[in-house]
Amino acid sequence: MIDAFFSQSGPLALLLDAYSPRPAQISMAKAIARTLDDKNGRLMVEAGTGTGKSLAYLIAALLSGKKVLVSTATKTLQDQLFHKDLPLALKALGQSKNALLMKGRGNYLCLLKAEQFAPTGDLLDRRENKRVDSLRTWIKKTETGDRAELNDLPDDSPWWSDLNATSESCLGQACAFYSDCYVTRMRRKAQGADILVVNHSLLCADQKNDDSFGRILPKTDLWILDEAHALEDVATRSFGMEVSGRQLRYLTRDLRAASSQIAGLDQTQYQEATDSLLPLFLKICDSFGTPECQEFIEDLKPKLAFLEIALGAAKLELLARRVYKITTELNFMLSEQSQKSGFVIFVDRDNRGQVLSAAPIEPAEVLKNTLWQTENPIILTSATLAVGNSLESFQKRIGLASEGMILEAPFDSLNQSALYTPAKPQLIEDELKFLVGLSQGGTFLLFTSYKAMNSAYEALRDYFESQGLQVFKQGDAPKLELIRNFIDADSGFGAVLFATHSFWEGVDVQGKALRLVVIDKLPFKSPEEPIHKARCQNIEQQGTSSFYTLSVPQAALTLKQGVGRLLRTHEDRGVVAILDPRIIQKSYGKVFLESLPPMTQIFQPEKLKQFWASVY
Repeated sequence: MIDAFFSQSGPLALLLDAYSPRPAQISMAKAIARTLDDKNGRLMVEAGTGTGKSLAYLIAALLSGKKVLVSTATKTLQDQLFHKDLPLALKALGQSKNALLMKGRGNYLCLLKAEQFAPTGDLLDRRENKRVDSLRTWIKKTETGDRAELNDLPDDSPWWSDLNATSESCLGQACAFYSDCYVTRMRRKAQGADILVVNHSLLCADQKNDDSFGRILPKTDLWILDEAHALEDVATRSFGMEVSGRQLRYLTRDLRAASSQIAGLDQTQYQEATDSLLPLFLKICDSFGTPECQEFIEDLKPKLAFLEIALGAAKLELLARRVYKITTELNFMLSEQSQKSGFVIFVDRDNRGQVLSAAPIEPAEVLKNTLWQTENPIILTSATLAVGNSLESFQKRIGLASEGMILEAPFDSLNQSALYTPAKPQLIEDELKFLVGLSQGGTFLLFTSYKAMNSAYEALRDYFESQGLQVFKQGDAPKLELIRNFIDADSGFGAVLFATHSFWEGVDVQGKALRLVVIDKLPFKSPEEPIHKARCQNIEQQGTSSFYTLSVPQAALTLKQGVGRLLRTHEDRGVVAILDPRIIQKSYGKVFLESLPPMTQIFQPEKLKQFWASVY
């Protein structure tokens, strides 16, 4: 059936112009079909860009007749699967299936919170007043409760945390709005759906929830995890926990607003407990890891306990659950139990202020006890899983023993692309001027840090603009809008985009619009990054080199993602320039090179000019 479907005269060929069968795609579909016959079947497939892996796994799954869950790492692929690839597969097969796109609970409006939503005027400036008015209007008319309908609401808006249907604030069937709840409705739809399109964060969060109303995903017959390379990082975030200064600030605001509803308890004690939460938390963060920290911990515990009792007595369930969650997580993170449980605890600072976090040191162990315990076939796939032609490193890091196959991209990458690593590196600004001068736009400049990106941008923006190029920088606009603007600008003037981590993957710019990808350094994680440091220490204690066991394989996969931005179709041509001499000077550079697709290697500028002239 698979051979017939993907044949030159099959149903797919009738729907797609210039269709031709892809042997790697057919091999992948067949391997998946075989795996689906075993309820404990596990298959890992690296399928290079252009293989057509989405249709390979969708066709195999749909032909099986099983209830399917497909999970992705990015919203972009989630939308592509639901709105493009899945309808095409169903049409080609002549099938009609009930499909549902699902997001995490935090993306949906809580009706109980909406009824209680009453931010006071003294907390709002003019812009926030306008946003709150828009929210109130939307609450009255929305049919889905999905925050994606709120185009002008920032991702980090405090008002959305006052309204979203997260599990820690959910009363379940005790809630007066339970039947009409958007999450309840989605859970009901999911029960009757044949195909669920979710994301890794939702899948992991659902596995983490022990309570029945916390889970929203029904049992399915098989899982397909696309963009599986991201699973290690998603699991680290999902199975960890964190408490932030912003979280405490909003809690304090809401506790103060609720003080008039607290009766029968000492108002002075309530006010003192409320007002002390944030200052004590900040002191804990500032003194974390010192003997003094314990004093602040002992001061905070009775304040939280008092507030939980007071709120429970006043039947302010939502506030009580928020206090309970923070209490539980702080008690875990600030106890010896967390370290014995295999977590690393650390303090960081971001746009939420001070953040106290706990993360599993070995996500492999967590995944073994959660996702991999499920009794249904699991398919994992991505364009980047193998390091040096082996899946072993990734399999160990996610704790999954599985069958594996590696399918190369169907492009002639050796002739379509070149890998330029200058034998005599210049200053990075001079290298970038030379390279962009050669390409005249169509360029992604990918950096390993915001500091390096911003420094290069400030040094080169005026120069590139003086050459008639249009210059963009990550953060100037939302990602998808930035990509659209980049493509439009390149067709007229030539475009250059300065970017960092989020543009190394999940970006699909086809054709001449992207003809040069420049990478400043090999993407090693910072040795001082708390989670990475803890993992390295763990490996070293076992008598193994963390550099070769963890740092090099992780960096090789990230580099592979960045390089993968260049060739997206059979017609694409161009150059990847890696400006880090270590890739050709150090012995471990061989691991990086063997992980990349075969490309024409060039070391001298003159040779690069010759190659460029041959492809453009």
